Amino acid sequence: MSFELEKILQKNIVVLYEALDISAISRDGVRKILDNAEPLLNEFPGALIVTYQPANIQCIFANRRVQITDFNSTPPTESLIPKLTKKVAALIKDGKLVAYGFNFIFNFSSPDVEQPGLFLKKVFLPESKVIEQKLTGTIKEFSPTFKFPRKDVIYTFTLVPEEADSTAQEGSKSSTIRAQCNVHYGKKKLPSAIKQLQKEFECQFDFLVDLGEKLLKG
Repeated sequence: MSFELEKILQKNIVVLYEALDISAISRDGVRKILDNAEPLLNEFPGALIVTYQPANIQCIFANRRVQITDFNSTPPTESLIPKLTKKVAALIKDGKLVAYGFNFIFNFSSPDVEQPGLFLKKVFLPESKVIEQKLTGTIKEFSPTFKFPRKDVIYTFTLVPEEADSTAQEGSKSSTIRAQCNVHYGKKKLPSAIKQLQKEFECQFDFLVDLGEKLLKG
């Protein structure tokens, strides 16, 4: 019984600053950071949201943060996030960086499991009866969250069961478990080279996919 990576739903980078003066960010510069795109700017009190089509990329400036999200299902090796991050950082002249991190949302699937919530319960709550006695009820599904350090990085890794969907083949079903992952760097500076940021982005994604597959082996 095994789960494999099915689809990447979302990936982003979040850069946190001590302070972020949105009014000082060049709107013309924001429009030009992505070639061959049509930027749509939406401004709200304390926030600037820029959507780039047809690239399917969004940049949000708010709450001392810059979040650049790639909604394409392509792998990190093909993502423009590292390149755009460096371009956006150059537009923030006086911002002092506090930390940065990556977020990934992706699905694992398995044709051998029809009830992913109960599968997660069996794998991660082998002594569920003890807890159910305290709850005075039966646990119908389970969604574990892990938070752990590794070297200079802190990870938050959550597995969420999804409903089993019928596949193209009649009578067959494939269960889906969604992974929601955060990778937090406490560094006060982005890597100086785009290639290094790209490497971090790719390596962290690969690590998390491998981790999920290992955890879901049961």
